[in-house]
Amino acid sequence: MAFWEELVYRGLILTNAVEGLRSRWLSDRGAAVAGVVASSLIFSLGHFPGTLEKFGFRVMLGLLLGAAYVWTDSLALPIGVHFLINFGINNIYGLANFGEAAEVLPMLVRPTFTGPAQFVGVYGAVNGAAVLCVAALTVGYVALRNGDLGSRLV
Repeated sequence: MAFWEELVYRGLILTNAVEGLRSRWLSDRGAAVAGVVASSLIFSLGHFPGTLEKFGFRVMLGLLLGAAYVWTDSLALPIGVHFLINFGINNIYGLANFGEAAEVLPMLVRPTFTGPAQFVGVYGAVNGAAVLCVAALTVGYVALRNGDLGSRLV
């Protein structure tokens, strides 16, 4: 799924949004930021937003993946990050994206989570913090690779 989603949401939607938003009133950087935000919102809506927590989590993830694409001008990093996040949530933590599927999916660990879903659910604070750690590692990787955080897309 990660490959196809990144191809559609970053490769097609984000790239076309940036190209379409460039104008004399919107700088290249502004077009890139607007494109990342637009593709992140569409990404979240494309996953049937449900609750506000789910929508916000997916927007945050979309912003991370969009920024990784804009910084590197390559889908390799967003595909890899997306795959690892999906794999971690579904197959390591045992928090399936699809409710009932958590009971039947093969998992490395099948933990029992107790506490409010806002903290320990798929879209809770714990996974949100994990995504923020991935974001920090992504920023560090891009800064080391490129020597700065300038966009390669614009």
